[in-house]
Amino acid sequence: MNKVYCVTDLHGNYKLWKHIQNYLDDTDTLYCLGDNNDRGEDGIKIIQEMLTDQRVKYLLGNHECFLIGYVYRILKYIVECDVKLDNKFQSFMADEDVWRRYNGGVPTINTIDTMYHNGQIKDLLDLYNQLINLPTFAAYNNKHNQIIYLSHSGCSSKSLQEDGFQNKFLMFIENRIHIDEPHWKGKQNAFMVHGHTPIQCMTAVQDKVFPLFYCDNHKIDLDICTYVTKYAILFDLDELYPYYIEEEKGVLDEESV
Repeated sequence: MNKVYCVTDLHGNYKLWKHIQNYLDDTDTLYCLGDNNDRGEDGIKIIQEMLTDQRVKYLLGNHECFLIGYVYRILKYIVECDVKLDNKFQSFMADEDVWRRYNGGVPTINTIDTMYHNGQIKDLLDLYNQLINLPTFAAYNNKHNQIIYLSHSGCSSKSLQEDGFQNKFLMFIENRIHIDEPHWKGKQNAFMVHGHTPIQCMTAVQDKVFPLFYCDNHKIDLDICTYVTKYAILFDLDELYPYYIEEEKGVLDEESV
């Protein structure tokens, strides 16, 4: 009751999302750090449900940005809607073939194309307008007087000290430079929670599915390569404690993982 959690990088795994939905009660809050689409089949369904779930605080990931660019092209140039695209999204207006080949976009592209061919233009427009207005950064002050910085890709602790850091769009969307930061330079009661970089890319233990605490244990990476492992982490932001969600079994005790 009144718990505050975080999840990231579900990448179209609807079973994991349903387990999380059912685990939360009506008083809980869930921060989602993005990347619900691509790779798996049900990314759009997850996004639509999260956007209408009052418990969810949704932050943009880079895969949602690819989606924004694709839906924009359909609405602007095929449907000829009067839609605008902020300049910050321009770098995600990638060639469709690049999205298909290197970013797992095929399932999401197919879903969007089906919506277009079925005449669901209003649904596409609603999805577009909701996504372009999502934030990229949040800060949560937890029950232990700790500051939890939240974004999709994370950033360096030094960046968090700079004026106007909250407005640096790309820094929170696809930043991987900061993962080499050896020591935390921020407040000792502050932590950065993020996804985007699978922890298997940062550790020699390739089957590891636990969150990665690094940078003097002040950074916490929750991306456990869900599309491959079939696990997700539901992270308690007050206790800094992970609950494990498995595709077929649901919520697991730590000893079961």
